Amino acid sequence: MNQQELENLKELYLNGYSTREIGELFGKDVVTIWKATKKLGINRSVKESQKLYWSNKDKSYDIRQKSRERCILRNMNNPLFTYKGRKHSKETKEKIGKSSIERCAYKNLIGHSGRHGGGTFLGKHHTQETKMMIAKSVKTTLSLLPPEERKRRAMMVSEYMKQLSESEKIRRYKKMLCAASASPNKKETILDNILQKYFSGEWKYVGKGDFLIGRKIPDFVNINGKKQVIELYGTYWHRGDNPQDRIELFGNYGFSTLIVWEKELDNIPLLVKKIKSF
Repeated sequence: MNQQELENLKELYLNGYSTREIGELFGKDVVTIWKATKKLGINRSVKESQKLYWSNKDKSYDIRQKSRERCILRNMNNPLFTYKGRKHSKETKEKIGKSSIERCAYKNLIGHSGRHGGGTFLGKHHTQETKMMIAKSVKTTLSLLPPEERKRRAMMVSEYMKQLSESEKIRRYKKMLCAASASPNKKETILDNILQKYFSGEWKYVGKGDFLIGRKIPDFVNINGKKQVIELYGTYWHRGDNPQDRIELFGNYGFSTLIVWEKELDNIPLLVKKIKSF
């Protein structure tokens, strides 16, 4: 890019134009424009770019759609253009081009997040550190969404859930809970070992979501014919909780509930006596 083009680019960029919009005006790709802004030292941060994107959402969608259409039409008119090494006839190219344009328009209509978005992590495995960075980025992006966009997404999810049967909703709910608590924690493991040693064949750990009572997951359930559950309450995580609420909830479904506090694990003989008298 010559000096005059760089000066025009700088003026447009500082006036709020995105790299895509400038690329449309200059007839260049986004990467070239981004490199020019970096060279001039005026490139925006991710947060600034996101704010600009949502403030000009409809306009940005329109520009992207037109850009894709032009790219697809250019490829259709190119006799050497191929898809994965295959050469297609002009009629086939027209069908593919039309389908691509419709697909792009649909993506613009529903947005670029979730299962219909461009960036999917299906089949990819990330480290815990990477997952935390992704979660932080998503949280930042959602916080920048305008209220009307949040409402639109919430309505989309609501409409989708209405189409599911009650059994499918429960299945998804159990799957979500199972993912959230895939294995027992340290204190639950200690209590499980105590139960298996002193009450073999009577209690089973179901905190993974194997067993639901009123959409709540008990920690341990009796598998010897009695409608009994044991709830392990942590000193830190359950501070301020009223155990009676959980007892009454499970009681509505005919289950008796024994509350075991974390500190009781230090006195095993007394705990065993408590469970025997339950």
